[in-house]
Amino acid sequence: MNQIRRSLLTLISVGLVIRSAGNIFQPALSYLAEDLGLTQVEATSNLTFYYFCLMLSFLFFGPICDRFPKNRLLQISLIGCFFGCILCGSATEITIFNIGRCIQAFSAGLALLSSQIWIGDQPDKKEMMKRLAWFSMIVSIAPILAPMLGGFISDWLSWRYDFWFILLMCIIGFTIT
Repeated sequence: MNQIRRSLLTLISVGLVIRSAGNIFQPALSYLAEDLGLTQVEATSNLTFYYFCLMLSFLFFGPICDRFPKNRLLQISLIGCFFGCILCGSATEITIFNIGRCIQAFSAGLALLSSQIWIGDQPDKKEMMKRLAWFSMIVSIAPILAPMLGGFISDWLSWRYDFWFILLMCIIGFTIT
């Protein structure tokens, strides 16, 4: 596979994993509340916690992304998301679930920052615009499609399978990067 295709597949897979990880779970909040014995407010507060951790990750990883190879940072973010999915998918209490979501949020922040810097580092402006267009399309579509897919998975299997699905996507993304 040539370098251009590989880099586009990398951007697509990372964009799908990271943007889907934040949104695939939204329709399953009532299932989470029921399974872990939470109120609806406690279950939905996890979304605020996730986005708060994502915001903190931008502050933390911003300076780091300039110093290290972007492919390695993307791989590290997928590994982090992988472990966050394991914690979330196997959580029996909200504390473990929140730790997993925090790991996912920090992984998402690292992936979003490093992928955007990686796109901007391209010397060929035409190639940079091509990568940016693909990445923008994926990160725009994934949050729309992920809740539909997550709702389908939750209704037919379990809310936990949303995280096992993202875990599978992490593995595929890691093998591409």
